[in-house]
Amino acid sequence: MNSPTPSNPITVDEVKATAERFWRIVQGGGPGREAAPLFAAGGLIAPDGAWLDLEAHQALHRDLRDESHHWSSIELETLCDDPPRVFVVASVGWRATIRATDERIDAVVGQRWLLERRPDGSLRFNGWWSNSIEYRPGSAVPGGLRPRR
Repeated sequence: MNSPTPSNPITVDEVKATAERFWRIVQGGGPGREAAPLFAAGGLIAPDGAWLDLEAHQALHRDLRDESHHWSSIELETLCDDPPRVFVVASVGWRATIRATDERIDAVVGQRWLLERRPDGSLRFNGWWSNSIEYRPGSAVPGGLRPRR
């Protein structure tokens, strides 16, 4: 297998692996700076439209345990080839337990991402927007992760 080079197109598998790497960092509860190499802008946009730096995002998730993410759908659109950049539209099932109450979150989160291939072959997010969140019936709704109004 050839290693990625700046002229290689970005694949769905690479995008999934990069997102899953970020989610493992989130689930680990460490400092936001652990995720910094994955983000050009140092943060992301939450479902309510608020900008969250990586530490603020981590702080929200530290109140949770047993987090899991499951791919529902993912589509890539190539934006350019040099450097390779893609626009991603995805839907992700998200489950977690709120530590303080033991209530369970069960939601589907819409994602809109821009990714680019770095000179070393790795991917990074130039933009991460969780553009929607739909809580399933019976789901807890954590205070810091409300949908847009």
